[in-house]
Amino acid sequence: MNMAGKSLSLEVEIAGVISTTVRAELVKELVKFILYQRNQIPMYFDQLTDLLARESQPPVQSVQ
Repeated sequence: MNMAGKSLSLEVEIAGVISTTVRAELVKELVKFILYQRNQIPMYFDQLTDLLARESQPPVQSVQ
């Protein structure tokens, strides 16, 4: 479904007090999920960062 130009409102009710840190983490994870779902990134964000970190490391040479 194409939602270009449309807005979406989402209300989530959680009983109790949520710290700023927890709210920030929820928003961060939601953004990562949306980026993947909208095909803005080719794989889950955490997988992508792991792959890029491995590719940026120099190759290990064995000692003989």
